[in-house]
Amino acid sequence: MNHSALLPADSPPAPPHPAEPALEDTIVLVVGCFAFLALGSFVCVIIDRLPYRLDEPDEYGDIWGSRPWREVVHGKSRCSSCSAEIKPYDNVPVASWVVLRGRCRSCGEDIGFFHPFVELAAPTGFILALWSLGVTWLLVPVLWFIPVALTVAVIDLRTLIVPTAIVWPATGILVAGSVLAAGLTGEWGRLLVAIIGVAVVAGPLFAIWFVVPAGMGFGDVRLAVSVGWLVGFYGGTRPMAGVALGVITLLAASVLGLLIGLVALGVRGRKAQVPFGPGFVLAGFTVALIAQQILEPWDLFAT
Repeated sequence: MNHSALLPADSPPAPPHPAEPALEDTIVLVVGCFAFLALGSFVCVIIDRLPYRLDEPDEYGDIWGSRPWREVVHGKSRCSSCSAEIKPYDNVPVASWVVLRGRCRSCGEDIGFFHPFVELAAPTGFILALWSLGVTWLLVPVLWFIPVALTVAVIDLRTLIVPTAIVWPATGILVAGSVLAAGLTGEWGRLLVAIIGVAVVAGPLFAIWFVVPAGMGFGDVRLAVSVGWLVGFYGGTRPMAGVALGVITLLAASVLGLLIGLVALGVRGRKAQVPFGPGFVLAGFTVALIAQQILEPWDLFAT
């Protein structure tokens, strides 16, 4: 029976049924969440093992160094206090920390709160990226940036350094992933905008470091290269988009840095040093995901 024939001629059409998510998208979401939950756990290993306290400050005045990667990624997980091996059932992301109440089973020493935070933040970042960009090859650069950003942010909060051992290799892989994504989507113009983003974001920080070296660590300048590339890449193919997003990223990072600084002063006292990395990577990640929404009112977004 043709039910439409029973409706009055002037009746409005029935509203369409909302589209159900494709099975492939659901699979990507579920698999990706579990993968990033496990990745968050590995990031915690890097945060624990990579930095080590120096006997005396190095030539840059830093009191922390970075262990070789072979020492970071090899070996079984152990308690950083008593060196007891962590059993597999005590190494389940988030759940083990909750069951153990944030303490080592062997010695009772506190397990840093950053463990469950990072383990939850990694899949949360994946979900936000997937929701913002959809299932596309353009996800590749920002998905790589998520674990890098978490590693840098937490290490900077704990030690006030942005490790060169992380930033330069991570930036190289970020650029390679961007070239891959641009090639697979045919949007080569994104690479030019990414270069402009680097100039706009990293240029002013390099100038500040060059004029007043004590006012900013060079690790933040290195990090600015990665952040600038990321936000520029997601600005589309119009060069002015890289300029706009770069300026917005610097402003957002300054505001977030101020807020984090106020918290640091409250927790560590009036003489506390303020880490710039956490606010910087959060600003870059956020601007990258909403770049299109930022640019469209100014007619600056194109693919």
